[in-house]
Parts: sequence; structure tokens; C-alpha cells
Amino acid sequence: MDHWGAVGSLWDQAYDGQAGLAAARASHLAGLADDPAEHAVFLGVRALFEILMCRFSDATQTAIEAAVVAESAGGSAGEDARFFTGSLRLLAAAMFEPGNLTPPSELPMPNLAELQAYAATVDRDRPERLLLVQPLIEASMSSGYFADVGKLVTAQRPFVASDSSLSILITTFMELVVARSLAFLGDLDGVTRQCATLLKNPDIVNHPQAGMLVNALLCYVAGQRSDRKEVERLGAAVLAEARRGVNYVSVGSCLLLSWSFTAIGQIQRAAALLVGASGGAPLPRIKPWDRAFGYELLVSAALRRGDLVGARAWAARAERPSQRPVFAAGHHRIALQTLTDVETVADELGAASARTLAAGEWRSLGRRARSAEGGFASLSDREREIAILVAEGHTNRSIGNTLFLSERTVQTHLSRILSVLGLPSRAAIPAAIGTGSAPVDVPALTGRQEQIAGLVARGYPNANIASELGISVKTVENHLAGIFTRWQVSSRTAVANTLIARSRAQAQSPMPAK
Repeated sequence: MDHWGAVGSLWDQAYDGQAGLAAARASHLAGLADDPAEHAVFLGVRALFEILMCRFSDATQTAIEAAVVAESAGGSAGEDARFFTGSLRLLAAAMFEPGNLTPPSELPMPNLAELQAYAATVDRDRPERLLLVQPLIEASMSSGYFADVGKLVTAQRPFVASDSSLSILITTFMELVVARSLAFLGDLDGVTRQCATLLKNPDIVNHPQAGMLVNALLCYVAGQRSDRKEVERLGAAVLAEARRGVNYVSVGSCLLLSWSFTAIGQIQRAAALLVGASGGAPLPRIKPWDRAFGYELLVSAALRRGDLVGARAWAARAERPSQRPVFAAGHHRIALQTLTDVETVADELGAASARTLAAGEWRSLGRRARSAEGGFASLSDREREIAILVAEGHTNRSIGNTLFLSERTVQTHLSRILSVLGLPSRAAIPAAIGTGSAPVDVPALTGRQEQIAGLVARGYPNANIASELGISVKTVENHLAGIFTRWQVSSRTAVANTLIARSRAQAQSPMPAK
């Protein structure tokens, strides 16, 4: 039986969006295999696809079972099986803290360095070498050994599709893992070059999962470079594909989008997407160290909208990151204790959040939230979520993409939100619920533009603004277009959101010395 040829076909099926079918087929083939090495490999493949489906506990258990079977396999095939299943055990361990597994494993955890040494001995002429080595490369990536990823992939080049077991799809994902590692290493130019090379391959259009991840990586780069228009364009493309199904690739792509939205100041949108893509609390579809970063984002988002109860709840869920290289330098700290008051929040969030939000801002937000609490509290959870995203300046389409809802559903919720809060338009929502998380270092407006921005934030339509200021509607439109250009926004609600964020920042700035 050409078991590696079968693995190649299963791999393609799984990474083209049919991981469930591929896992079931792998399990069936494992049951048919008489040879322990083949049996172990098919079980290992099933574990890989369980990871792809974000079933990390199942994958951990299956990987252990595969490793036990591999122990009894002899010859070079047995060595390959032990290498393959050992790599999968490391990969699963990066996704899931084992706890109480049944049956418990008596096998020691494989050593990464030893597995990497074995990978260096794999014959470069073997057509199945990428299938054999791929779990180790992904395990290195998922465990935070980003610098090792490029070396491992480089050692496998050139990629030659010599038979059906080595598809174009696996070579694409090999190059994508390099781009992912470069993103975590902060090499934005390297990510751009790597993705540009991938996009030159015309076959990528036939593999939407790979294309989604390329767009997500480019969106991350755009976010780090504050290119808001490119973030919106690429983010929309990623979300359109991510809506087709949940798996590790789509969840990872949405995480990259969350960090992109955060980089351009769209904290509430980032938080909503993070929670939705990760399966709600306690973010079960992402690995432990991604979860640690996610908790900090969620605490920050809750604080920005004055939701101290939510901030305490997310902080209480925070876990101490594992001692992996990505954390060894001490670049990240997460809140671990239940938060008791606003000042404690600022102390416990860690440097990244504490620099962004000050204790005085918490108090200000808390007062605003309490003043609107009557109406806001009567909204459903979904309506509050949508109101917060509207307040951040997002369109119905953008909100629908982020929450995986139709535009019509968003509009239905919005109509009730306006009715319950007694507001004339969506532009009045930011002031009503006390949010405002846009960048505050925006260009100054003219005196007339300031007046118009203030009236927009009160929910006035153009005709009412014109009447209030004694000018024509056309003049109002021209001034509003000027505000959009200066502040790089595209909606009236975004104008209101930016005005509130800027005003709050100015109010908290130290008074100049006389």
C-alpha cells in the first residue's frame, strides 16, 4: 500500500476545506493497515486534521495513540513513523495543555532538537519528504521557535512535485508558514516579499484557504504600517472566505485580522472578531499563547467602553503564558488577579495597555456608561455588541462581516438600538454609550469643521446642521467631505467616534506650565 500517496490525497482534501471527511478517511485507513508504521502514520494524519478542525484535545489523544503504535514498528518505516508521530505530539502540545487524558501517556515528550536533526537526514529525493516533515515545521511555528521555521523550510527546497503525493498545495503552505514566522519576527518586508512570490503562482486561486491566509498576512502588514484602506480591503476579502467554515486556517486568519484592526485603533472590532472566531469564552479554538494576547486585547476593549465588569471577567480568565521562547524575553504580561477597582485595572494590565489607557480615562468612561446604563442595559447582548461596533465607526457591511451576520440583520438590530436609546441617527451612538477608541493624533480641523463635527456627533442630519449654522446644505456637505479627508474616515459615526476620543485625550493631557 502506498500509504504516503494516500496521505498526500488526504492532506489536499483537508486543507481545501474538508478536514472532517479527510479525518474520517484517515481513521478508516488506519483500521485497515496491517503494518504498524502505516497504522501509526494514518492515526497521526487524523491527529493533524483534528488540529485543523480546532479539536485540540482529541488531537492530543490521537497523537499519543499514534506514537504508541509507532513504537512497535521496525525498520526505516518505523523510524519515519516515530518521527512523524513525535512531531505531531509536539504540535498538539502547543495547542492544548493535556491535563487528564485517558489513557495517560507513559511516553516521554519528544525532543525538538532531536526531531530537527532527524529531519536533516531525510533523503531529498523522497517524494513524500514534505508530508513527513510538515508537522515538525508547524510544531516549531506553533511553539514559538520562529527563527527555526525558515531554516527547516529552506532545507526542504527546492520543492519538486515528482508524484501525486507532493501537491502544489503543500508547497504553498510550506511557504506560508515561512511568511507567518516572519510576521512574528517583525520582518514586514520579508512577509510582503514572501506573499508576493506566492501570489505569482496562478494556482493559488484554486485554493481559497491558502489565498485567505496570504491576504490575512498582507492585512497584518498593512495594519502595522497604518494603511487603513488596505486593512479594510484585505480584511473584507479574508472575512468573506472565513465565513465559509471554521478551521485552524480560518481562525488563524481572523486572529491576524484582529491584530490588524487593533493596530489601526479599531479595538472593539478586533475584540468582537477575536471572540467570534475563537469560539467565545474561553477562546477554545486558539493556542494558549495566542489566548494570552487575546485576553489582554479583550480586557483593553472592555475598559475602553467602560465595561469594568467585562474587564474583570476577562482578566480572571487570563492564564500565565507557557515558558516558550516567544515569552522568554518578557515582552508580554497578562493580568492574573480579579480586578477590584479602576486603578487596579491600570496596574495589572501590563505596559502595553497601561500606556494606552490611563486611570482617569477609566473613571470618565465609567461615568458615561452609567449615565446611559438604563437604555444600554436593556439591549440584548448582540445589540450591545453591534452598538459598540457602530460607535467605533463601522458600516453595517463591515459589522456583518466581522460578526458573520447579514447586513439586513445588522440593520434590524440597529433600528432597535436607536429606538431604545432614543437617538436620531447612528452618529449619536458614540456619545450615548461613551465609547471612542479612534487614533487621537489626528489633524486639526478649521473652526467651521469643528462646529460641524460637534453637531454630527449629536446626530444632526445635514439639513439640521445647515439650519443651525445658517449655511447651505451643500456647504455642510463640502465641510464634511473635508473632515473625512483630514481624519481619514468614511462615515459620520467615525467622525463622532474620533471627536470623542480626541476630546477625552485632550481632557486628560497635563495642563501646560504657566
